[in-house]
Amino acid sequence: MVAAGVIKGYPDGTFKPDNTVTRAEFIALVRRIKAASGAGNSTSFNDIAQHWARDDIQALEAQGWLVAEEHDRELAPDKPMPRQEMARLVARAMDLDPVPGNTQFNDDHKIPATFRPFINAAVGKGLISGYPNGNFEPQGALTRAEAATMLVRLMDMPAD
Repeated sequence: MVAAGVIKGYPDGTFKPDNTVTRAEFIALVRRIKAASGAGNSTSFNDIAQHWARDDIQALEAQGWLVAEEHDRELAPDKPMPRQEMARLVARAMDLDPVPGNTQFNDDHKIPATFRPFINAAVGKGLISGYPNGNFEPQGALTRAEAATMLVRLMDMPAD
């Protein structure tokens, strides 16, 4: 990922795999992998006007991969990316058909119903998996190591 110019380490030469990834950082990474273009001049999010990732956010929104919820127009771009949101974004970016139903994870009861079809689709394509204890940890923050793994899988996934 570093050699491909997708991910950069820290100035001290470390990667810090257990550090979390913000929503904006993951959105920017997905845009690089998928070469999403078409940044719009408008957005549904009211908290990105001066944000460094505004163009990346607008590009993914223009593609339909990132959608503001009717009740919540804030993206909170500098907050950690929850794993359930990562799964939904990846499934949309890969144009996967949502798969209804419960997930295979032990903590399925913690996964909001709106995210389950996207998690199922991404699991079905081998893009995501859970932890060794059988949980998905849907509200858990995405780590740099998990993001890098996801991006490698995205790059390796053949286009349909």
